Amino acid sequence: MIGIDDLPPSVKIISPKNGIYVKGKRIFPATMPIIIGDVTVEAEAKDNDTHITSVAFYFDEKFMKNDSMPPYTWLMNVNETGMHEIKVIAYDVATNSAIDMKKILIISAKK
Repeated sequence: MIGIDDLPPSVKIISPKNGIYVKGKRIFPATMPIIIGDVTVEAEAKDNDTHITSVAFYFDEKFMKNDSMPPYTWLMNVNETGMHEIKVIAYDVATNSAIDMKKILIISAKK
């Protein structure tokens, strides 16, 4: 008997973690990600029934990148000082999806 995959995958933003980042390097712990310069956003996605077809990356609800091969990453080089949200959506073969979001603070030295 062939089953139907109606279970969503799992997805989690694993980087950036809570901490202060300068040019992609975590230099101090903090209660949230505080980012100065570029940083790589990385997501971990798994599916027990099928496999992950893609992970989409969003910045403040704006689509930024789609990645179809692990490790699922996006080099974030946004220079908009203030509080923002990064979001990832993982999709499996059956088009089920899962979402993870994280608030971040960006401090930009550029004008």
